[in-house]
Amino acid sequence: MIINPTSHFIGLSLISDVLCGLFDRLALYIENNGIQDSVELQRYESLHITLYYLGENISDNEMLLYTQFSDSIPNTGIIMHSMEYFYRNDLPYILFVLPENREYYHQINRELALS
Repeated sequence: MIINPTSHFIGLSLISDVLCGLFDRLALYIENNGIQDSVELQRYESLHITLYYLGENISDNEMLLYTQFSDSIPNTGIIMHSMEYFYRNDLPYILFVLPENREYYHQINRELALS
């Protein structure tokens, strides 16, 4: 099988095991309340925080730069500030969490945009 990526991104992996129980309870709630057509859970095994979206095609040099950059991000805790949504057709579609120290991550985003 050939997989053609539609985009790349730099992100921070999250430890999914600690959220497994929450996802299981949410899945049960969704099923018990018949809202499968309204709520779709993503796979908890691939939980991450996206810091920067990259294009579909990136060069080997860009990949090296991004890999070096992502390796330099400190392994620090992230404090939740609030939750927001991405919208599709004027309806909430994807829930995301804004970190308290989001200015740090905005700065990372700006620096990568200049690279």
